[in-house]
Amino acid sequence: STSPPVVSMFTHSISPILAMTMQKKQNNNQCIRFRAVTSCIITCVCLLIKLQYDGNNLKTTSNVYHKKGIIVDSTTRAVSSLPACISNTSSSRQYTNNTDTATKELTSDEVLNQAEDILSYIITKFHEMEYPIILMYYGTMLHEYRNSTKGDPCLRINGNDKDFDIAVFPSHWKHIADYLSVDIQYKFGWKWIGGERARSRLFGSIYYPGKGFPKNKLHQIDVYGFQCNSTSDVIDFPWDMVTVAKDAFLPVRRHKTIPIPRREYNNSNNTLIATGTDDDFPPYYMPYNPHCLLTNIYGHDYMTPKSGKTSQAKYGTGHGRPSYGNPHCNSTLSISEQEELERQLTFCNAGRY
Repeated sequence: STSPPVVSMFTHSISPILAMTMQKKQNNNQCIRFRAVTSCIITCVCLLIKLQYDGNNLKTTSNVYHKKGIIVDSTTRAVSSLPACISNTSSSRQYTNNTDTATKELTSDEVLNQAEDILSYIITKFHEMEYPIILMYYGTMLHEYRNSTKGDPCLRINGNDKDFDIAVFPSHWKHIADYLSVDIQYKFGWKWIGGERARSRLFGSIYYPGKGFPKNKLHQIDVYGFQCNSTSDVIDFPWDMVTVAKDAFLPVRRHKTIPIPRREYNNSNNTLIATGTDDDFPPYYMPYNPHCLLTNIYGHDYMTPKSGKTSQAKYGTGHGRPSYGNPHCNSTLSISEQEELERQLTFCNAGRY
């Protein structure tokens, strides 16, 4: 391999000095000085090589980090991997044109399976564009945070809940409402619902149009957009008029991967066959500081399930208790987290999609 430019220049500049030093050494004192100068030169060259290598290595790691949109450990600069969520099925469920889904009556389990497949479809499409799908702080995130364990790599949909809540940046909400909703109806048969009032407040739902809907709805996916900017310390969710602290929510982190069909996984050595690494599989995202976020919204006892109006996320805001600043989150970001925050803040522009 060729020497770095800075090393080559340094070597050319010291060659005459080395030659003169060797010619003029006449006694032991000159030899000692010669050894000292040579040692100093070698040390400087080694330091220059190390600095240039570290700079290139950091640049390479940063490129991977920006491409993936993930958090890199600030100490080791290593990309953190998520354990793969392996599906119980041997392969992905196949869908073609399912616009006649409304005429089919699916069981509640079948509807949940389709909801999971639709979520995986949305997350995969967003992952290709390096956009995050975030667990919303309502029942979905609250249930996941209460019941999730570090040993379980899969996100478990709560079958007792009638909806699955996700949050997206404002420009990304438009991408789901205007484009993916059409693909989802064609591919899965599920429909997008949301009038002008809902659209103006960045809210819409993807629902299974079974018999008796909406009175007898089985399940739906609620999509919430939020408003943010780089100068404000808060984030607004206009549909429910809830405001949260920006440092509790951003930058969002990778949480768990979507279910991976078993045929794409090598069970003998836990490696991926289809795409190479666990990081290639699209993940759900979680707000940066779930504990502080949930404490502000639901109170210090949020881990205890409640019922009624007081358990709703918007209850505090509607009764004089803001959903931020009690307590202050005061998140301290690493260098890589700060860079990821700046990248995510570019998604706050509602005109970009």
